[in-house]
Amino acid sequence: MTIEIQYRLPTPSEFRALRTETDWGVPDHAVTEAVLAHSFSGIVALDDGKMVGMARTVGDGCLILYIQDVVIASSHRGQGIGRALLRALLQEAAKTCLPSCTIGLFAAAGQAEFYEKLGFGTRKPPAYGPGMHAALSELAKASHAA
Repeated sequence: MTIEIQYRLPTPSEFRALRTETDWGVPDHAVTEAVLAHSFSGIVALDDGKMVGMARTVGDGCLILYIQDVVIASSHRGQGIGRALLRALLQEAAKTCLPSCTIGLFAAAGQAEFYEKLGFGTRKPPAYGPGMHAALSELAKASHAA
């Protein structure tokens, strides 16, 4: 098996197929196209022409980037593909981002150690506040109640 790394976003059909195979939830086609169109960069791993891994970034490409959708097909996990994708994605970011650029991500449950080995760490007070997130629907309800 030879894995080929390509600096590109997945096609909408590749994106949807990999998310389906890995049970990440699949947005409809129009949303998928918007998600990919608003991405800053992407990278895919191919095995004999079939996409088996992807990662992408969103952000301004200068001061802030967030890593999204690091997804590896279950048949190809544990082979270093995720690590190779992230390293390549960070090398690509270094071409446009300032050295002080913040690279953020939300690790899936049980994946923190994977990202820590690549140099990521949890937010540590007092320099940073806690990492926070919420669904837009939850924020809409809360803002009306506040």
